[in-house]
Amino acid sequence: MKTSKTLAGVIALVLFSQINSWAQGNVEFFKGSLPAAKEKAKAENKPLYLEFMTDWCEPCKDMVTQSYSNDEVAGRLNNHYVAMRVNVDNFDGYAIKRKLDVKYLPTIIIFNNMGEETGRYLESLKAEELSSVLRDHLNPAHKMADDYGKYKYSEPTVIPAPATVTKVTEPTKTVVQKPSSATPRSEVADRNASKSAPAKVQEAPRATKPATSPPVAYGQEYCMQAGVFSNKANAMSFKTEMEDLFNLPVVLHTESASGKSIYKVLVGRFRSYDEATRFKDTAKAKSINGFIKSYTAL
Repeated sequence: MKTSKTLAGVIALVLFSQINSWAQGNVEFFKGSLPAAKEKAKAENKPLYLEFMTDWCEPCKDMVTQSYSNDEVAGRLNNHYVAMRVNVDNFDGYAIKRKLDVKYLPTIIIFNNMGEETGRYLESLKAEELSSVLRDHLNPAHKMADDYGKYKYSEPTVIPAPATVTKVTEPTKTVVQKPSSATPRSEVADRNASKSAPAKVQEAPRATKPATSPPVAYGQEYCMQAGVFSNKANAMSFKTEMEDLFNLPVVLHTESASGKSIYKVLVGRFRSYDEATRFKDTAKAKSINGFIKSYTAL
């Protein structure tokens, strides 16, 4: 009799787990409310992974067919995260989108086990990029201190910034301003509403700052890729924002993928990888995250 009850309990637990999850690619996503997902993440001492999407968003579909179908990505999400997809076309999903100020699709937000945001990525990530992001967020530096203070946030090394740049006071929160192939959910002007200058979404390229790809003559120099866009106007607006923020040369590099143009915003010209990495730490402290690129690899 006791064995029967135990077996029934195991079956019920398995059925509950299946009911509260749904597969996309090779990933088992949590099916439930955001508060329930946060409680699960806290109880299991895992980060919470959120992807904001819709059924009509093509880059969101790419996440399923290219990234979530990857065994390494699926293994990290299934074993080390509580993963959840939020459809913003649903009533509850739209409310979460408004609450977390999501403006692009797909947007990926990662929280630590205590429900604090530690990363935001405004783009469709390829399998290798997503795997790297997931690995980085399992690093103790991204975890909230537990009851014994085992984990604490670590502040990045910051090199002196230009005098005209105001330092951000919360370096531990990573926001990647890279809506690569992202589907805008609102105009970029919303992001700049608090600035005194008018939004530049519809501006044509300025003659004094040509938006051209870097010449091959750059040689073995490095830059930080701060953003990838499918819309040129959005890319130009973000390029201007980076120029104002860092007072460094910023290049708009154009590439073609599947017959469509994509625009990469490249910040700086650094003579060594280490110099570029130090700048990346400075950018991270200002809530801008990116990838180090060699001009020769473009």
